Amino acid sequence: MKKLAEELRELGCFKAASFIRTYSNTTVTFAVLAVKGRKVPWNSNLIERLMGEIAKRTKHKWMRWTTKGLETIWDIILIRYISEESYELFKSRMMKQLKIYKG
Repeated sequence: MKKLAEELRELGCFKAASFIRTYSNTTVTFAVLAVKGRKVPWNSNLIERLMGEIAKRTKHKWMRWTTKGLETIWDIILIRYISEESYELFKSRMMKQLKIYKG
């Protein structure tokens, strides 16, 4: 990347060279993580879906959320996305506490 930045500078592409020098480390973060054995997703669809659902649930007109309420809805949504088994266990416990569980 340093070599590319230098070549761009020599060609007079100063902004491109500066951009590469400044951000080259962050553009290869996925490669560094992969080399260290971390799983790196090919895209961010799961995260985008998760953020979309959180936005849908919390940005309705005329609604106001307390900090505790927002934390609770985040917890419920995150539990469901992370582990379906944990979510089902969580849901059954909540339904029993609220006395709406049948079974």
